[in-house]
Amino acid sequence: MISATGTRTDRELLRDGGALLLGGFVFATVVTVLFHPGGEEDVHRVIFAKYAASASWEWVHLAQFVGVLAALGGLIVLHLVLRSRAPRLSAFAAGLTVATAAVWAVLQAVDGITLKQAVDAWVAADGPDKAVRFADAEIVRWTEWGAQSYFRLLLGAALLLFGAAILTTRVLSQLDFVLCLFHRQWC
Repeated sequence: MISATGTRTDRELLRDGGALLLGGFVFATVVTVLFHPGGEEDVHRVIFAKYAASASWEWVHLAQFVGVLAALGGLIVLHLVLRSRAPRLSAFAAGLTVATAAVWAVLQAVDGITLKQAVDAWVAADGPDKAVRFADAEIVRWTEWGAQSYFRLLLGAALLLFGAAILTTRVLSQLDFVLCLFHRQWC
């Protein structure tokens, strides 16, 4: 709905932002749980063989990429509501969200493309080349873990800043956004 001034109301933005946030993370989680090969993540020979055998690897990572970006988009929509009430906190939180999205893109490139290429090369290799290819795959895995660490740190910092902005502005008093998410008729 658009107000008389042609802008969306805070309630509508909160509802849409909450739907993006929740929907994006739920989508990415469902895709991961249902389709991403898993198991002994620290036993590289076992997990790399599963990754190499995966026919869905690339599209799973693309779906994860889209889901998390949608969720981060929900935080940017929250920034639109908070920016007039807590401009600095909200701006820093939005900036961290953008940085989180950038690190997420790198992480998905490393995990979704580079790691798959490395494990496929390891499985296809023969003789002494096999050990070299395995070492290459481990380097990619460790790079993935490093990017994952930065992603989690940035996401946590962004969520903390958004939480602080919400607390200082009382935008979500009386759980309005929860009611809007689950009971559209109340919005």
